[in-house]
Amino acid sequence: MSAASLKVTTASRPGSRLAVEMAVPAERSQASYEEAINRLSRSVNLPGFRKGKVPRTVLVQQLGALRIRATALETLVESIWRDALAQETIEALGQPELSGGFEELLDTFKPGEALTVTMETDVAPSPKLKSTQGLQAEAESVAALAFALIENHYFINKGWFKTENQLIENIEIIRSIPSVIVQGRYDAVCPMKTAWELSQAWPEAEMIIAPASGHTAFEKEITHALISATDKFGKK
Repeated sequence: MSAASLKVTTASRPGSRLAVEMAVPAERSQASYEEAINRLSRSVNLPGFRKGKVPRTVLVQQLGALRIRATALETLVESIWRDALAQETIEALGQPELSGGFEELLDTFKPGEALTVTMETDVAPSPKLKSTQGLQAEAESVAALAFALIENHYFINKGWFKTENQLIENIEIIRSIPSVIVQGRYDAVCPMKTAWELSQAWPEAEMIIAPASGHTAFEKEITHALISATDKFGKK
């Protein structure tokens, strides 16, 4: 689905914030759900079925309709945000904040029906001068580029892990370090299965599940859990 299928409206907010409202057409919400079904079908292991060949009814029964909808919604929100930024030429600073939170949006998300998503983000302030005569200004958008460079540097080097399970295989090295694992329940990028496996190998670490959150650390539940953990460590 093309970015042009989005109807995007913006509104300025105090503190150099911008609210971006995106009207998602019904066909795009359905396409996101179908994509989630196909992706989960290729990744799930069920006895008696080959990957990618699990019937839809069986998949929904095993994974639950809520998890599938959450996976579809998280992917949809990420994709429409990218499209809206490109369509409206918005230079966002940092991660956006989902208005109302993920759980509230999930309650209203019905595949095959239109959906309105509102997100807020920081943007560069727009100075208002009575006169700009004789003034020269230079601006460079570095935030997005810096983030992309750092992220891809980690991707290319595989996070500097020698093997995929290096952390769990060498857990004894860090076992005694006080730690907290914070995991979003609906994180489709880093599935909860990985955090669960780590917690089983490392029971000394406290595991916190953010029940209505996805991947980003900027969701309110995850931010709160991270700050609480940091404050607790600071008191020790």
